[in-house]
Amino acid sequence: MRLFLFVVISSVFIIADPVMAQDGAPKAAALERMSAQKHFQEGTDLLESKQGDLGVAHLSEAVRLKPDFREAWYNLGLAYSGRGGRDSGEKEIFAYRKAISIDPRYSKAYFNLGVCYEEKGDLEKAERAYRKAASLDERDFGARMNLGVVLADQNRLKEASKYYEEALEINDQVPDLHFNLGRVYTRVGDGVPGPEARKYYEMALDRYAQALKLKPNMYKAEYNSGLVLHMLGRTEEEIEAFKRALALRARYPQALYNLAYTFESVHRYEDALVYWERYVKIAEKVPTERAYVPAARRAILRLRAVVQGESIDEDEP
Repeated sequence: MRLFLFVVISSVFIIADPVMAQDGAPKAAALERMSAQKHFQEGTDLLESKQGDLGVAHLSEAVRLKPDFREAWYNLGLAYSGRGGRDSGEKEIFAYRKAISIDPRYSKAYFNLGVCYEEKGDLEKAERAYRKAASLDERDFGARMNLGVVLADQNRLKEASKYYEEALEINDQVPDLHFNLGRVYTRVGDGVPGPEARKYYEMALDRYAQALKLKPNMYKAEYNSGLVLHMLGRTEEEIEAFKRALALRARYPQALYNLAYTFESVHRYEDALVYWERYVKIAEKVPTERAYVPAARRAILRLRAVVQGESIDEDEP
């Protein structure tokens, strides 16, 4: 059995919407302030119409004219996030940090800063930013969801589950959250003995079931359920879970492999032969699966002989 858990679904990565200035209409006498407000509005309008690359110039001029313009710095970061280019990421980080320097309690800027660092692979800085966002806003779902992902990526599973569970209390209608929490419970179960492992596996099954309730075509949840059911020794349910995964994604090599393996382990050789053959046909075209193809071919030869009435050597690799 290849215990191939599907990777964690990507972080929420919901960049917050552009914000509007909170300081009201500028005074007519403050020409620079008026001009800054005008550039801010034009840049924000472009950003909202998905033309952030064009909005950069206006938002840059707004912060030049009014360096303490928190909302303009924040929206400038958003504009850079969609612009692309070699240095856009660093400019985006700089803009969010400027917004934070103006208002150290600006939770949205901390969240987006965390996204930037996570995309760069700097999990330590991403964790700090998400923690700050979560501490500033007790209802920040995204900060808790993404913090769970970052902690799980560092194998800090108990901490990850804590933040996923907090996110669940805020919003229990996100299938990816249930899936990610199920995967963390599965990994915790893999690392603890006996009865405690069973407890975590059952908790994982509950999360995968909830993910499927919210998103019935989530084949990854069906597949991971099959792996957990295998660990619990619930073979018939395991088989059905893998079949459901394949009904949702027919060319799913890991599910084909594990289903063939399970059928062979319970001596359902004709069924095993069908799935080994399906697996090889697909896997030989998938680079990450090619290492497993020789064993599958040997299984096919072995099972063809059995189906034709020859004996099988149970110890044969």
